[in-house]
Amino acid sequence: MKKKIILFLLIFNILASVFAQKQDFDKKSEDKYQVQNGNLVIVGGGLKSDNSDVYNKFIELAGGKENAIIAILPTASASPQESLDNFKNNLIKYGVISENIHFIEVATIDDSSTPDIDESKWIKNSNEKKYCEILSKCTGVWFVGGDQMRITKALYNEDGSNSEVLNSIWKIYNNKGVIGGTSAGAAIMSYAMIAAGTSYGALSQGITTDYYGTEQQENGPLFFSTGLGFFNHSVVDQHFDAKARIGRLVVAAMNVKDSISLCYGIDENTAIIVYGTENKIEVLGTGSLTIVNTSKAKITKNGEYYNYENIILSNIEGGDIYYYEKNIFEINKIKSLTTGNEYFNIPTPVQSGILVSYPTFKDLITINLIDNSGTKEVVSYSFDSSMTGFKFVFSKYEETLGYWTNEPDGNNHYSAINVLCNIYPVKIKIEDIKQ
Repeated sequence: MKKKIILFLLIFNILASVFAQKQDFDKKSEDKYQVQNGNLVIVGGGLKSDNSDVYNKFIELAGGKENAIIAILPTASASPQESLDNFKNNLIKYGVISENIHFIEVATIDDSSTPDIDESKWIKNSNEKKYCEILSKCTGVWFVGGDQMRITKALYNEDGSNSEVLNSIWKIYNNKGVIGGTSAGAAIMSYAMIAAGTSYGALSQGITTDYYGTEQQENGPLFFSTGLGFFNHSVVDQHFDAKARIGRLVVAAMNVKDSISLCYGIDENTAIIVYGTENKIEVLGTGSLTIVNTSKAKITKNGEYYNYENIILSNIEGGDIYYYEKNIFEINKIKSLTTGNEYFNIPTPVQSGILVSYPTFKDLITINLIDNSGTKEVVSYSFDSSMTGFKFVFSKYEETLGYWTNEPDGNNHYSAINVLCNIYPVKIKIEDIKQ
């Protein structure tokens, strides 16, 4: 019997008309596949081969170097064979036995670098018994990066049911195995899956119901689709720092808030380790995890656009832990509290443009806000050539906490807990100062 979870999304097109639409995200697996006893390694893209923390954790959760039996799915990639080979080589580098690494040849697109193989025919393999037999012996599965829509197209049958390969992956997960993925392989972890769009496009144009290809990932409004749902407590976004996706994730989070109040943005070369039976997230890697909490947030119409208010943001990094069921943070003990002991005292830090000394989203809410006694809020503007844009207001309040260390490498390492975020549409007018 199929069990369905219906997430009610407010689908709106700001530039034309505003309307409400219910979008269904089906739990397409049998009840027994929803136990979720396993663990997840979700990487925000750009995983470097020298990121030993992430590779070793994935291998550990799969049973260790000698016992791990790992299947790699190249389905998202435009170069399936190359992606398979690269990840296999990295696993071997970190000690996995070569014979224990298996390729699951399921793909939707041909790799031009392999003229003797038409990988687009691999889509037929998603119900092949031989791949299910391979997966039945595996303790871990890895999804490479690319286009997340290729993964769901390949692993769901045309009628929306699970393919046999997907059912086999669920069995691994619920037998205390590990499912991992990077970039597109991270996006598919949730049921409500972000598949395309930019931050500015999502804030200015809302959500589209049309998808026309990979190029849409870097352009236009937000596009939602249905993921695989291994991490069904969330919506996951990736390349979060490099592609400035805070606006995109906020719009996504506000549109699923009736069902999901926590959404996650993962930086490149960074992983969140989700321990399913403990409801716990551990951060590993060089970047950070941004948590968007919409439990008290609201959205209101403002002319052609919307105000997003009372969004609570937290940003944690390697060594920090988050218990998502209880909303409890466990910050790395090497960090000291900045609250009440701020290093900076800058009443009016420059927050927009090329003169910003610490220009990233993380810098804005850490160096300029939580570690700065001179102000209780910072404001940043983003706008296009028409001078239409959005004002981001980040504020401290009674529950805001900051932590800092420069260990072990001498660089700044911050964690920011409970920063208030409001986003407002604006029309920018710039005039030269005339004497």
